[in-house]
Amino acid sequence: MSFSTWRQRGRAIRRLVTLTDNIQDLIDEADRRGAMERIEHNQSAEKDRIFKCYEHLIVALPEFGEWLTNPGNAGRLDNVIKQLTDGADSARADDASVMKTTIVNWLTEVVPRR
Repeated sequence: MSFSTWRQRGRAIRRLVTLTDNIQDLIDEADRRGAMERIEHNQSAEKDRIFKCYEHLIVALPEFGEWLTNPGNAGRLDNVIKQLTDGADSARADDASVMKTTIVNWLTEVVPRR
């Protein structure tokens, strides 16, 4: 899969997975739990939330989950994560821009003119 395709797929992350979390942090938490073989049950609420976001990421982008488990992709992981992050951040910026315009239009209609 090309990097531009990963970037396009990353656009969904901020809406479907997490608004602000770093994708690498999600993967790191899943790796940490995998290394523990999920024996430890005393996870912090924050770590549990991050792991839930990782699970949502894999549901939202199942091809990324498959890609992560392929040992041949290890050398390209940083580049793929960067592309996903770029796509996610770009989508968030687009959403914020649209929201600003929408709010201004709404306020113009709602606030009485003098």
